[in-house]
This record gives sequence, structure tokens and C-alpha cells, in this order.
Amino acid sequence: MERQKLRERFQEAVDEFYDTALKDPLLRDHFEALEITKLKKLHCSFAQTALGVNQTSITRQRKLRGPHRDLKITDEQYDQMLKLLRGSLEEFKFEPEFIDDVMGKMEVYRDDILNN
Repeated sequence: MERQKLRERFQEAVDEFYDTALKDPLLRDHFEALEITKLKKLHCSFAQTALGVNQTSITRQRKLRGPHRDLKITDEQYDQMLKLLRGSLEEFKFEPEFIDDVMGKMEVYRDDILNN
């Protein structure tokens, strides 16, 4: 799949994920006070970079620990976020291998996002 088309589909899936997360009782409190449009853009850019869709390099700890420091995200909430993200990617008909890669990459970032 060409990179630009993949970016566009991924952005649509991220938009769907946040729409769903804002309605989820376990997650919505973490998102309600945030500027969602900016957050969607940052999340999409970060995820695309982590998956190799973008060519930008990232410094994981610096980029993730700071913004998530005061959110006190739990493992249960992170698991729910992954479940919703998987559902969004499936809804947008991403290949199962791609979805598994996304889930694997997001698992790598668990400790940074949870500030463990």
C-alpha cells in the first residue's frame, strides 16, 4: 500500500478511535479536558513514525513520559485503549498483520505511557 494512502487511512482510524474513546466510561475522563484535534494529529504522527509509515525519528521516553506524567493511566485503561484502537483498525479494514504490528508497537510503549 502506498505511504500516502496508508497515512490517510490511518488518520481516519485514529479519528474513529478518539471518537470511541471519548464515549468510553473508562477512558473519557483522560480525553475530555484535552484539545482532541491536536491530540489526534500527535497520536497519528507518533504511531505512523513508530510503524515506519513516516520517516521521522522519535525519542521515546522524552516524547511519551512527559505528556502522560500527570494522567495516571492504569494498565486496565491502557488495555481498553488498545482494544478500541484494534477495533478502529479492523473497521477500516487494515490487514491483520498490520494491526498486530500496531498492537505490538503500542505494547512496547506501555511503560513509557504509564510512566512505570
